[in-house]
Amino acid sequence: MSLDNQDQLASAKKRVLIVDDDRNVLDGYRRLFRSQRDVWDVTFSNSGEAALELLRTQPFDVLVTDMQMPGMSGVELMAQAVEVAPGVARLVLTGYASMNSSVVAFDLAHQLLNKPCDVETLREAIDHSCHIQSMISNDRVKQAIGRVGRLPSPSTLYHELSRALQKESTDAAVITRLIEQDMAIAAKLLQLVNSSVFGLRRRITSLEQAVSLLGVRQIRDMVLATHVFESFPQTKVGKGLNLERLRGHSVAVGKLARTIMLEEGEAREHADQAFIGGLLHSFGMLVLAANGFEKYNKAVDYCRRKKRTLSEVEKVLFGVTHAEAGAYILGLWKIPPVVVEAVLMHERPGASSIISWSPLGAVHVADALLHEYENGGAPYSGGAIDLTYLDQLGLTPRLEVWRLLTQAQLASSAQEGD
Repeated sequence: MSLDNQDQLASAKKRVLIVDDDRNVLDGYRRLFRSQRDVWDVTFSNSGEAALELLRTQPFDVLVTDMQMPGMSGVELMAQAVEVAPGVARLVLTGYASMNSSVVAFDLAHQLLNKPCDVETLREAIDHSCHIQSMISNDRVKQAIGRVGRLPSPSTLYHELSRALQKESTDAAVITRLIEQDMAIAAKLLQLVNSSVFGLRRRITSLEQAVSLLGVRQIRDMVLATHVFESFPQTKVGKGLNLERLRGHSVAVGKLARTIMLEEGEAREHADQAFIGGLLHSFGMLVLAANGFEKYNKAVDYCRRKKRTLSEVEKVLFGVTHAEAGAYILGLWKIPPVVVEAVLMHERPGASSIISWSPLGAVHVADALLHEYENGGAPYSGGAIDLTYLDQLGLTPRLEVWRLLTQAQLASSAQEGD
C-alpha cells in the first residue's frame, strides 16, 4: 500500500473516544476492538477530565463514556462535550438500577447503553453512530445540530401531559393519546424505549407499545425530571413558524398516512410506522428552530412571501434541510430505520434506493395532500405529490381514493373543532 493510500485510509477512519475509570475495563476494550483498527481509530481515557482535554484538542466522531465515575461523571463530561465538541455522537453506559440518574443523561446522550455491555452491542452502537455521522459531511452543520438541547414543544399540550402524569389514576391509554399529539415528546419516548438499556430484541415504532413497556412512572420521570422540552414563544398566525399549527399538521399527516396504509391492506405494524413517520416528518424543524428561533421564523416568512419551498431556503441559511436535520438526530437516537427513511425522504420518495410501497410513500402522499387542501392554513410551504414515483409503483389510480380520505379527515377535524 502506498503512503498516499495509507493517508486516505487513516483519514477515512472514524475516531472513537472510550472513557471509563476502571483500567481493567479499558484494557478489555483494547483487546476486543483490535479487530476494528482498520475502520476505527480508538482512543482510551480513564477519567472525564482527561477525556475532556482530548475532546478540546482532537477531533472525534463518537464518545462512549461510563455514567458513574469519580471526579467528573459521565453526565458532566457529556455536558462539557456539547460545548467543546458538539458534533460528536454521545453514548453513555449505565445500568437499569440507576435509571433515575439515566433520565438526567437522557437530556444529553444520543444512546443509552446497558452496563455491563457485551462487545457486540457496543460495537453495533458505535458502528451505527459512525454510519449516521456520515449522513452529513459538513462539520459546521453537524456541530450546530449536535449543540441542540431543549426542543420546542407547544406549552398547552406539555402542561396537559404534565398534569395527567402527576395523577396516579391516569392510565396508559390517556398518556398515549396525549403523546401522539407531540412530535418532540414522542421522539424522545421512542429514543428511550429503543435504547439497549431495556434489552429489547426488536425496534419499537408503536407509541402504545412504548408507553406499555416503559410504564407511566418512567414516562413521568422523562417528561417532568428532564429539560429537553421548552415552551417557545408562540407566533401570530401567518407570522413565522407557528408551533401549534405545525403540531396539528404533523399529527394530521401521521393519521392520514396510517389511514392510507390500512386502506391499501397493509398490516397494523406498517400502519403504525407510517403514523410515526408522519408525526415526525417535520421534526427537523424543531431542531433547526432550536438553533435560532427568530432566524427560522424569518425563513418561514420568506418562503411565504417569495413562494419558495422551505427546504430551498433552509439549505441556504442552515446548510441542511429540516428533513436531513430530523433524520440525522433520529438516526443517532436509534429510531427504527423505516421511520428515519420516511422523515429523510418525505419530500422526495423517488430518491430511495428501493422503489417500493412503504410507510415512506404513505407519509409523502399524506403530507403533500394535506398541504394541497390546507392552502393558506398550512404552517409552512410544502411540495407537490411525486407523480413519477406513484407511476413507478403503479399507484397513480389510487390517488383519487386518497384524496377522498384526506377530505374526510379534514371534515372530521373541522367538526371536532366546532
